[in-house]
Amino acid sequence: MVEGYLPIRLLVTWRERLRGLLGTDKTAKPVMLVRCDSIHTFGMWYALDIAFVSRDGRVLQCRRCVPPGRVVSFRSAFYVLERPARQDPWFQEGDVIEVGVMSGRGVSFE
Repeated sequence: MVEGYLPIRLLVTWRERLRGLLGTDKTAKPVMLVRCDSIHTFGMWYALDIAFVSRDGRVLQCRRCVPPGRVVSFRSAFYVLERPARQDPWFQEGDVIEVGVMSGRGVSFE
């Protein structure tokens, strides 16, 4: 489980969502893809940690270490959080995410 505040980049446009973390390295900050229920890892050179989130902020499904060359989806998701895979804590199903702006863009967690 992730607790506290996590700085993220919001990806809202179709082009931003399509690109996601492509072209970044393993030190990239997490991103949140808005209005999204499916992601791909084609073109990535590292694995991703992914969390599918409902419109009301409930984490529906988490996937850890999704390797390059995959498509992952969860039909009822409205947001997808992704980051380079690592051992740090990550979301669990049932967690609640609250998005807020705090001198920039970020996400807080209950």
